[in-house]
Amino acid sequence: MIEYKRLADVNSSRELLFLEDEWVDRFGKIPEEVKRLIKVIRLRLMATDIGIYLVREAFESIRIFSNISFAEFKLLQNKLRPELSRKLKWTQAPKTSENGVSIILINNLALSNEEKLDILEEIFHYIINFKM
Repeated sequence: MIEYKRLADVNSSRELLFLEDEWVDRFGKIPEEVKRLIKVIRLRLMATDIGIYLVREAFESIRIFSNISFAEFKLLQNKLRPELSRKLKWTQAPKTSENGVSIILINNLALSNEEKLDILEEIFHYIINFKM
């Protein structure tokens, strides 16, 4: 439990890498379930770095709340793999939303949890490169 608490308290990618290396030294090979949890934490850190306010999964979609304009979304969409690009839509967030001005929708039907995480990671990487 202490190690999971340490993971939840990670505040930077560097800290996450340090913890991951420490676990390999102390416990050996990291189980797949823990690797998936580490990936979720890495995505949380990336989202914070690029100004993603909220990521929520609904029945048919994953919603990424941000301040990405439609023009920026189109640039992002053109950089992604065509099979991923087709899964994305952009919409304006409700005026009452406190979580950014836009929502990127990802069609998540027929995707495994691992595929969902991979897609988020790919999108976040492109946003990081776009913002730099």
